[in-house]
Amino acid sequence: MVIGEKNKLKFSHQLSITNHRLNQNLMCIFDAMGT
Repeated sequence: MVIGEKNKLKFSHQLSITNHRLNQNLMCIFDAMGT
């Protein structure tokens, strides 16, 4: 069970990093469209 919890934490951490990168990419795209 402890291992499962650790894996869940790692997974959600990777997800949040991916989301952050996606958001940054979207912002760049919107900036490019706005100019």
